[in-house]
Amino acid sequence: MGTTLQCQYMPMLSYNAAMLSYNAAMLSYNASMLSYNAAMLSYNAAMLSYNAAMLSYNAAMLSYNASMLSYNASMLRNVLNFAYLINSRSPPQQLCGVYGKKIKLFSPPASPASPASPATESLPSPVIFGLVEY
Repeated sequence: MGTTLQCQYMPMLSYNAAMLSYNAAMLSYNASMLSYNAAMLSYNAAMLSYNAAMLSYNAAMLSYNASMLSYNASMLRNVLNFAYLINSRSPPQQLCGVYGKKIKLFSPPASPASPASPATESLPSPVIFGLVEY
């Protein structure tokens, strides 16, 4: 009778051993998936940090570009103001220029005067260069 019971339960023992092996393999697979997911979370955190750094860098570049535009507009205003003073109809002999220094203007010799009506009056001859007094 013992032999009959042993033969009767042997396939069940083999099935249980196979299921235990399968469950062990699934536990190993799940552990590797958890490890992979942890690595992906770490990678995503690193990418978020990198993207935050890039946003900060881009904001700094936008601020820098805005200040450069402001600086260039200021320089252009200074150049245009200086050009206006140079090309005005009766420029003063001394202009207040760079950092409050006086600038002496030198013009080429005047051409012989010809009577001109106000409608055909031309602008004075252009200034060749200026010297900054220190």
